[in-house]
Amino acid sequence: MSYISRFELIKAIIIGVHLNQAQLISTVDRKKVLNKIYKNEPELQDIGKFFITDNPIEEENWSKMPGKDKEKILRKSN
Repeated sequence: MSYISRFELIKAIIIGVHLNQAQLISTVDRKKVLNKIYKNEPELQDIGKFFITDNPIEEENWSKMPGKDKEKILRKSN
């Protein structure tokens, strides 16, 4: 399973230059990696629909919750 350009890796080794990791990583075929993941772990196909953040996000259920319950939750989380 090869995701970086073998040609770029071999070229860097033959020329004897210091391997530029950022450049080699930029040659990664993202689609090839994702296809392999989805083939082995099909349940992960929807993972791209989510994102992780530390920023607050208001959820629909939160907006429907009574104010006193929100206050309780916020007090416990601090």
